[in-house]
Amino acid sequence: MLAVGGSPAGPSPATRTSELYAPATGTWAGAGAMAADRQSHATVALSSGKVLAIGGRVYSQTVLSGVELFDPASGTWSAAGTLANPRADLAAVRLADGRVLATGGAVDLAGNAGGNPTDTVDVFTPATTLATAPGALGDQGTRIAGARGIALTNTGDQPLLTEGFAVSGPNAAEFAVNGDACRVVEPGATCSIPVQFTPAASVPAAPRCSSRPTRPPGRTRSR
Repeated sequence: MLAVGGSPAGPSPATRTSELYAPATGTWAGAGAMAADRQSHATVALSSGKVLAIGGRVYSQTVLSGVELFDPASGTWSAAGTLANPRADLAAVRLADGRVLATGGAVDLAGNAGGNPTDTVDVFTPATTLATAPGALGDQGTRIAGARGIALTNTGDQPLLTEGFAVSGPNAAEFAVNGDACRVVEPGATCSIPVQFTPAASVPAAPRCSSRPTRPPGRTRSR
């Protein structure tokens, strides 16, 4: 269990410290400090075991847009992007595909005790990596139609979201790629991207297949 930030008592300045609880010993221990003091924020556990601290406020009318990530393996906090909209007293949840949805809250604390609410939404996409470079499909000098598979491995600690795949190289139009089965690749999983070769002329071809993520890793999006 991780306790993150908060306020010591009543209307007082927030803290940036965190503590980790060990059920086996029934004890708490320091777990590093965030870059920013924060209270009235949201925390979300990612599928990797890492924890996001999202938005919140420092004190008085200062509402935060920063996001920080706790890594239990190293016991350290690091920056994890910026919300498109600062928000305190928000709601946040991890989606089935690994992204995190942050909704509502107050954009400032002026006007009344609860602040001025917002109906905006932010989406956070955790960073991940690929194991392979673009896959070579080889020389098709024999000009024989057929199908091949390109292995796509997610070596990151978050689900990999893909939006589209492209074939490039000589006579790329003779190759059709279907990435529907690889829209979401779980951490450590390998997905096979089927590529169909249909020759249209007697010219050798050696294209390459590449993937495109849905958005830059570790960014937030507002709508």
